[in-house]
Amino acid sequence: MIVTKHATKRMAQRSIKMSEIDLIITLGTCKPRPGGAVEYYIKRENISSMISELKHIMKQIDRLANKAVLMTNNRIKTVYHKT
Repeated sequence: MIVTKHATKRMAQRSIKMSEIDLIITLGTCKPRPGGAVEYYIKRENISSMISELKHIMKQIDRLANKAVLMTNNRIKTVYHKT
């Protein structure tokens, strides 16, 4: 992702880290804006449900230890337990 000089300056002024921007883009609401731009934002009323969803994902991640997926050309060939 390319960050403009303007955005870099605003990030510094507003104490917004790149890791926070990544989360806003990944988890936030997407809204089309004039000129072909897209705005991403986190709604305060959605935070509780987002936290619940992330806790569920964390439980799933815990189950993924030593599991693998083998792919070629964007096709899943097989899945297995990695020892």
